[in-house]
Amino acid sequence: MTEPLKRHSSKINTAPGTLQYTGKKHSKAAEISLFSYNKTECIRKENLSPFDLKEILSNQMNNWVIYSGLQHIELIQQLGDVFNIHPIDLEDVPSVEQFPKFDDKENYLFFTLKYPYICKTTHKLKTEHFSLFLFKNTLLVLSDENIDFFSDIITRLTKNLGKARQLNVDYMFFRIIDKVVDYYFEILDGLQDSIDRCETTLLKSKNNHSSHQILGIKKELIKFRKAVLPLNNAIDQVCKTDNLLISKEVHLYLREIKDNAYLIIQTLYSFNDLMTGLMDLYLSNQSNQMNNIMKILTVVGSIFIPLTFIVGIYGMNLPNMPEMGWDWFYPTLMISMTVGSIIMFFVMKSKKWF
Repeated sequence: MTEPLKRHSSKINTAPGTLQYTGKKHSKAAEISLFSYNKTECIRKENLSPFDLKEILSNQMNNWVIYSGLQHIELIQQLGDVFNIHPIDLEDVPSVEQFPKFDDKENYLFFTLKYPYICKTTHKLKTEHFSLFLFKNTLLVLSDENIDFFSDIITRLTKNLGKARQLNVDYMFFRIIDKVVDYYFEILDGLQDSIDRCETTLLKSKNNHSSHQILGIKKELIKFRKAVLPLNNAIDQVCKTDNLLISKEVHLYLREIKDNAYLIIQTLYSFNDLMTGLMDLYLSNQSNQMNNIMKILTVVGSIFIPLTFIVGIYGMNLPNMPEMGWDWFYPTLMISMTVGSIIMFFVMKSKKWF
């Protein structure tokens, strides 16, 4: 059983709506940040508690709440109470193996997705779990990532760059999804480089470690595809929703993300075909290498079969062999066998038998 399945299996026999963190434990403290903004101002507040957010439910500004620290279940539960989030949706927040999904509730929209990145220590593909709750004037984002992940969006928001301050909070909902999807293209570029290096290795040398490289890349593609395919379906559901929490203008932006997600999926399919072709090429190289070895062994055996026959005859020690009494018989026999072997070698080589 793989590690993600082992962690997810710990939720067996738990009641629906039970919050349980399925990721790796860490020492990060939970953080809650709030950005309240409109066309004229942007107010930033740090180190808040869940109950400090009650006041934003009745204000007339757009509010963006960033929560980091999915292993702190009590704080997530308190956030659920403050925002009146359904327990089934809240259950998916700390479940980091949850596939991307979209749920349209009466007073909010729920969206989960995966942020892909390359681990600096293991150099393998990892994913972070994001949960987004879109309310009338509030966007709640929950993840294990700290606020630095949103630094570029925050900079544009505080400096009033772009459309974030001019539109409602649903535009921020789009911007975060768009930012995550952009990272998918960066991962695709890295996978393309890995595939190109693997292909070059296979074409230029017969590296016995190529199979490990191919299998490693195929595993990365499978992990990547598990995050992208549900994301495409979730974005498609968002585009089709008629919930008034998403404006017509933001719907147009979301359709652009849908097109990007479709492009990512098609690229992954092409990468999978490339890796299948590289595996076939690797197996073909191994088969050709084995055929060459067998060809050489066959040539060597063909040369020594006549010699073995001659040695077998004179090894019987029969009494009536007149040539055995000739003084020059032994050196003549050895010279004849050597010359015959050389002639057979060059004849086989001239006919390109090896």
